[in-house]
Amino acid sequence: MTATMPAASWRGRATVQAGLAAVALVASLALALPDGPVRAALTLAAVLVAPGAAVTGFTRFTEPTTEAIVALTASITVAVFAGQLMLWLHQWRPEPLFLVVSLTSAVALVHHARSGPRPSPGATIRPASGKGTTS
Repeated sequence: MTATMPAASWRGRATVQAGLAAVALVASLALALPDGPVRAALTLAAVLVAPGAAVTGFTRFTEPTTEAIVALTASITVAVFAGQLMLWLHQWRPEPLFLVVSLTSAVALVHHARSGPRPSPGATIRPASGKGTTS
C-alpha cells in the first residue's frame, strides 16, 4: 500500500542538509589545511553538527529548535564517548577517528536524504488510491 502525505507535513530536512554540508566541507578542507584556527573551527563545526544530524534523521520532532538541540547534544555525546574510548585504550589518534565519525555520519545522512522527508508526528497517512481501506 502506498501512502501519501500533505506537503506541509514534511519535516527534518534542514538538519540533514546541514549535516551533509558540514561533512562535505570539512572532509574536503580539514585534512588539506595546515594546523591552525581555520582547520580547528571547521573540525569543531563538523563534530558538533554531523553525528547529531545523522542520529536525528531517524527521529521525528514537531519543533525545529528541539531537533537542533537534540542533534547538538547527540554530537557532543558521540565526541565525548569517542575521546574517552581512545583514552581508555591508550590509542590517541584523533584524525583517523574524525574520518571514521565523518564517514559514518555521511553515510547515514545520505541515506536520510535519499529516503525522502519524514512526516511530522501529527500527520495523517492515507492510501494514495483509496483502495485497501476498511470502514
